[in-house]
Amino acid sequence: MRYALIIWGCVVLVFFTGKAFGAISPTVQSRLNTTATLIAGKPVTVNCHYTKADWDAHVHWVGLDPAPGQYVNAYTYIGTGPVELSPEVCLSLQKGQNLSPTDIGQVVDTMAHEPNHAFGLRDERQTEACAKRYEALVIHVLYGVKYHTAKMRLYVAYALAFSKNYVAASYQGGTCPR
Repeated sequence: MRYALIIWGCVVLVFFTGKAFGAISPTVQSRLNTTATLIAGKPVTVNCHYTKADWDAHVHWVGLDPAPGQYVNAYTYIGTGPVELSPEVCLSLQKGQNLSPTDIGQVVDTMAHEPNHAFGLRDERQTEACAKRYEALVIHVLYGVKYHTAKMRLYVAYALAFSKNYVAASYQGGTCPR
């Protein structure tokens, strides 16, 4: 009986944290945590979810059921973290250098946005406005792109295009209070 409880506890832990151990490299995990920590100004962990079923169950479990036609790309507990990333963002991180402009834009916009919630911002418009301030930092830490280069400008353009084309209008038009 004692062993059954331990096994059940492990299953519950993997199901609710959504961690697929070994799915991203320790280097990428470290860069994600560093990025989130720098933006939030306090230690923040980033968790990847790797299957749609896991993500949908997790999103439902925390009460973030999206409206029809909408999708939760990531979420963070306000003021604390951790940052929880959808399979789409995590799979883009796994691709390494084989990224499309949309992949890059999604990762950069998400990783610039969510740690602002861990900092304590609730308002999505303010959070998205603050995210724009951190895009270059995200690109530098996650992808190793040097500041003030053509590649940095290109990646920032990808993030802005992603935000314009895929982020809900209700997140646009705010000002950053930070």
